[in-house]
Amino acid sequence: MDTDEVLSVTAYWPSSGVDLVIEVELRTRCEVIVVEHKRFDSPSHRPGYKTKDNAPWQTDAAYDAATGATKRPPRWMRRTDADHPVKFVVLDGYGKSMDQLYPDGLHNKKWSVTSYPQLGRVLRAEHDRGVGGLVPLLATLYSGSPER
Repeated sequence: MDTDEVLSVTAYWPSSGVDLVIEVELRTRCEVIVVEHKRFDSPSHRPGYKTKDNAPWQTDAAYDAATGATKRPPRWMRRTDADHPVKFVVLDGYGKSMDQLYPDGLHNKKWSVTSYPQLGRVLRAEHDRGVGGLVPLLATLYSGSPER
């Protein structure tokens, strides 16, 4: 995001599809941020985990759904106007690359990866700048974390 004034931010945790969707209304436009949280030892991102063996990676399916490659917009995406750009982020504990997390993923280059420490530093800096509402998130993120 750039320095355009933020008017409102809405975040929700869909029950399927992706882990977090953040809708940001700026003065001149809207943006959507889709976050997939790669949890430790979770096989749920693998093709075939719950469906057929040739199923796409979860990140590929989410990208296709959010960008209109599928017939209908996903239920987890409230803003479906093509004028609302979507940014794709994977939160991985170690900040591994997309190719490490999702080998041969079709849309790996469209996703950014951040680690817990990287995300924590950004959130801490924003908190120190006076951005409200981050204390519960920071407390959860830093509880029991060896890096502070």
